Amino acid sequence: MGLDSVELLMDFENYFSISVPDLEAEKIATVQNMVDFVSKERQIFSEDSILKEKVRTQFEQIVSNEPALNKEDLVFVRFHPSNKLFWSAIENKLELKLPMPNWTNGSSISKFFNWLTKPNYDWESIKVDHFIDVVCFANYKTLLKSSELTSKYEILVAIAGITQEKCGVDFYEIFPKKAPLMGIMGDSFP
Repeated sequence: MGLDSVELLMDFENYFSISVPDLEAEKIATVQNMVDFVSKERQIFSEDSILKEKVRTQFEQIVSNEPALNKEDLVFVRFHPSNKLFWSAIENKLELKLPMPNWTNGSSISKFFNWLTKPNYDWESIKVDHFIDVVCFANYKTLLKSSELTSKYEILVAIAGITQEKCGVDFYEIFPKKAPLMGIMGDSFP
């Protein structure tokens, strides 16, 4: 297990007030594996996503002058990430950080740097549902208290937030089952 992996695991242990035995750590390969382990340790089995619905409702109320949002809508096609004033106003009204996707504005310099740091997603295909997840991930410290977690979704939000803080991975690249948890940092886990 690399040093970064050990540090990330320690951050999870500290946040959730749990201990992950070495044999269990060897089995944790994805974000979902970590969610499942924490859920079992903390005896939290609810699948509800009240937090997600609360954030979605707040976002929809703020953009209520737009046509109704569906969770399958492409968020950045409807609300382009280049509109800094729009996003700044939404952040201020929500009192939450809204991470913008890695995208290019079309200039040759931007395209070059975008090529160097090309994300593993297409920003134009991000749906409202995933965007709301990312907003929750980015604001886990504001939205959650470790001692008051009530659902697996809240555990996921904290794990994604901690992973991004520790590894610097783009929030839009964090998925529960797809990405290897420690692979985000270039290590395998363990």
